[in-house]
Amino acid sequence: MSLRDVCARLSKDGSPKILLIHTPKETVVQELNLVKAEARHRSFIISTWVKSYEAQARKQGIGREYAEAEPAIAESRWEDCIVATDDDGYTVYGWVCGSRNGGMLWHAYVIPELRRLRVATRLIEYACGELNYYARPWPFMSHARVNPYLLCKK
Repeated sequence: MSLRDVCARLSKDGSPKILLIHTPKETVVQELNLVKAEARHRSFIISTWVKSYEAQARKQGIGREYAEAEPAIAESRWEDCIVATDDDGYTVYGWVCGSRNGGMLWHAYVIPELRRLRVATRLIEYACGELNYYARPWPFMSHARVNPYLLCKK
């Protein structure tokens, strides 16, 4: 089935789910369960977190600092993640690391096949509520002028 005309919505019945809805017919195509990250999700979360911006960091000249610092950040935060998974809990479609306490976001990831369906937006809404700020400077934008990995070095 094509994902054209499919969008993501949080479940309205209060259950921790993201529903992928085929909009013209308003039919549910897939249900993604939202669960707290478990040990079986750890390697996927850490590897996708670290790989997400690796190429951009290299282009901006902070590849070495990124490679030294980012894995430690991902390792320290993975247990705080919320994972979008199927019924068996092994297939991960996306995840978010954030907090409702102040609406803080660390990182979010969605598999390429489900991007542009607003899955990341729904993950962030579920985990952070109203997003107020990023937990750290976002260093990977093309206009970034500060290397955040060097800010804390003594």
